Amino acid sequence: MPTEINTKGKNSIGSFYPARWILEELVKNNIPLIISDDAHSVSQLGQYFDEAETLLSQLNAIKRWSL
Repeated sequence: MPTEINTKGKNSIGSFYPARWILEELVKNNIPLIISDDAHSVSQLGQYFDEAETLLSQLNAIKRWSL
């Protein structure tokens, strides 16, 4: 089952959700990941996607899921 990396946490807690260590475990276990912004307004659409892509690249997260 794919797991979401939610970028909205950057606004409230200063980091993505789930935490990096959880993302590392998901990557190790070959779980597909999808980036979501959980936007509640138009201005939040795609917010922090570039940073999320950079993080996933650093983690070698090549198994991705998309709609």
